[in-house]
Amino acid sequence: IGYSYDKAAYLLTEQRLLAPASKLQNFKNKDSSIIDHSEIDHLQDLYRVLDLLKEDKESVVKHLNREIQKRTKRKITAAFYDVTTYSFESRNISDYKDFGLSKDHKVNEVQVVLGLVMDENGIPIDYELFNGSTNEFGTMVPLIKKIKTTYGIDQLIVVADRGLNSSENLFALRQIGCDFVIAQKFKNASADEKKAILDQNNWQKSTCDENGEIFCRYKTIEVNKPLYETRTSPTTKLNYKTKKVID
Repeated sequence: IGYSYDKAAYLLTEQRLLAPASKLQNFKNKDSSIIDHSEIDHLQDLYRVLDLLKEDKESVVKHLNREIQKRTKRKITAAFYDVTTYSFESRNISDYKDFGLSKDHKVNEVQVVLGLVMDENGIPIDYELFNGSTNEFGTMVPLIKKIKTTYGIDQLIVVADRGLNSSENLFALRQIGCDFVIAQKFKNASADEKKAILDQNNWQKSTCDENGEIFCRYKTIEVNKPLYETRTSPTTKLNYKTKKVID
């Protein structure tokens, strides 16, 4: 069996950008493209090329980043990280597909977990697929560490939402030389921290509009917290803290 790797991959990329759909629909749409896709005459070619793309994922991502750097003069100083889930209309566990905490609340379908890192311009840098049962807390640090090593980044600011905010993650980010901007639930703060946050007299700097109305201000609060051991429940897949202090 022979087919064009380049042309099959191009067709999938073209259709993903212009009209995202199933592989079957991609195959049906090929004749309406301004590009000649007549050489791709079997639907199975589109499935076969996925295995090759998986094997070449690292080299493809590196190539894309080189080209993006040439065109945008990209300097990676901040990394915006987020994680989500993709479900399948299936209950069959295989490879990466497994049951877990679904972002779409599809508890009766298997899923995969996707971690994605973007630069300051919202352009993806890299991604990683994880088993569907993976807790999102453990996905961020390995991918950030990989990016720092692969692209030789000395200083990096990691930006993420509160779903990734755990003592272990913050401690690990500092260990690999990263600063971070990560959201924190106000209701989870201690009484002293809440008092300091709500104090109207210790704002360090305010930004005003042309009418003198404040639209941005910030304060710095010194917070020292012990690092407790975190474990994952085998039944709920949720993280919980133990009383054991790590640091």
